[in-house]
Amino acid sequence: MSLYNFKKIAVVPTAKDFIDIILSKTQRKTPTVVHKHYKITRIRAFYMRKVKFTQQNFHDRLSRIIQEFPKLDDVHPFYADLMNVLYDKDHYKLGLGQLNTARHLIDNVAKDYVRLLKFGDSLYRCKQLKRAALGRMATIMKRQAANLTYLEQVRQHLARLPSIDPYTRTIIICGFPNVGKSSFINKITRADVEVQPYAFTTKSLYVGHTDYKYLRWQVIDTPGILDHPLEERNVIEMQAVTALAHLRAAILYVVDISEQCGHSLEEQISLFESIKPLFSNKPLIVVLNKMDVIKPEELAPNKKKLIEDLEARYLKKNYTDIPEEERYDPIPEFWEGHNIADYIDPEIFEKLAQLEKEEELREQGGMYEAPKIEYDETMREIRQLAVQIRNKKAVLKDESRLVKQSTKPVMPRNTRAREKTRSTKKLRDEMEQLVSQGHLVSPQNTHASSEVDISGDLSPSGCKETLT
Repeated sequence: MSLYNFKKIAVVPTAKDFIDIILSKTQRKTPTVVHKHYKITRIRAFYMRKVKFTQQNFHDRLSRIIQEFPKLDDVHPFYADLMNVLYDKDHYKLGLGQLNTARHLIDNVAKDYVRLLKFGDSLYRCKQLKRAALGRMATIMKRQAANLTYLEQVRQHLARLPSIDPYTRTIIICGFPNVGKSSFINKITRADVEVQPYAFTTKSLYVGHTDYKYLRWQVIDTPGILDHPLEERNVIEMQAVTALAHLRAAILYVVDISEQCGHSLEEQISLFESIKPLFSNKPLIVVLNKMDVIKPEELAPNKKKLIEDLEARYLKKNYTDIPEEERYDPIPEFWEGHNIADYIDPEIFEKLAQLEKEEELREQGGMYEAPKIEYDETMREIRQLAVQIRNKKAVLKDESRLVKQSTKPVMPRNTRAREKTRSTKKLRDEMEQLVSQGHLVSPQNTHASSEVDISGDLSPSGCKETLT
């Protein structure tokens, strides 16, 4: 899965559509009725809300455009260089930078007019200030018409770019135009690249995927490259050069030995030697194509010698430390869970010896020894004071902890509250029981004017205790 999905970038509207979208949204989302008999503070708030809402919509929409477009400093160098080839990075950065400037200008316009609206003294003046604010915002956006059109074209082209993952296993097919690169990728992958009998049929990068030994490979078909200086190459050729320069991949250099592509074998080998620096530290395979037309054995002696010299100079490995019978054994890609390529470095032991020697020199020079610090009288006094301060802080901390412990409530927090045992009902029942047992005399018998309501609360004045 590619790390960069340029198809999710939102559509960039034209300047006219941009303004219509924002102003219609302001009309729909904010109140539309205001009367002259309203208080002036309410009228000001009404128009200030419209200006702020419009400014916020402009700000959000421009911020979304600026953030969604890829930043050339953050993406992989392959995509940064490819965008420079296709769109000119200076023009691209200038377009996004001018949109960012327009966003700040709109923010400043809204801030200025909101400040002026605070001093509006009538409905007419507030309305005119609102119209002026929205008009200036629209004028700023109209000046960005060319940038918005350019960014929309860039977005459409980015959406058509193939999803290339710079970090996966990759095979790059390169060579002169019309040597059979697209036919090869159509055979080994499910890509559908157009094939025609003329040069530069493939004008951009195409990607396919194939499985080999249970491993997924990303195969990239590049446009044809002509043999001339780098500064004279066009945009189509520079896409292939960018892929060769920045992607870690195995290279298949396709050679048309039948010369039906319109270029001689000498020219194809000359191109190979001119772009050979792009193949450094990458697995390289030279593919002789169109062998159904002419076989290598049927080539002229001078052309056959060219191929043999190419093989001897660039393709044969000069193994000296490996026995003859083991020189061409296949090397596994993985062994015991490790990537073999991570351990292939012919100078690893020399580098290790050099690092060990540098480490010994550092140790002998006392680089890792702790320096001895000698204190004078003033520094010793300062250190003693620091020790006293630390001790005093520790004592204060202990005292504070003891005070907190001594001032805690006696009753623990988890103790349950006592249940209430005294109630009016219980007292009434006890009194009725005492009266029925004769321990108390009813107040009706002692004083005719005193009345006791047994169903209500008993008061001390309503009953009289008698001793028996």
